[in-house]
Amino acid sequence: VQTDLFDKLDRGRRGALIRAVDEINRKNGHNAVKVAALGTGQKYASERQYVSRRYTMTLDEVLVVKV
Repeated sequence: VQTDLFDKLDRGRRGALIRAVDEINRKNGHNAVKVAALGTGQKYASERQYVSRRYTMTLDEVLVVKV
C-alpha cells in the first residue's frame, strides 16, 4: 500500500476488523458478515404500482402548500 504523509487510515484497526469478519465468516458460513461497501448484490427496482400514470408534468399541476 502506498500512503502519503497525510494518510489518516488506521491500518492496524482495519486489519483487526478484517480478521474479525473473516473469523465470523469461517464459523458461520460464507458472507455471513461483510463490509457495507460491498453492497447487497441486489438491484434496486421501484415497484410499478407506485409509478405515476402521467410521465410528464406541467408546473400548473404541481401542488402548492401554504403553511
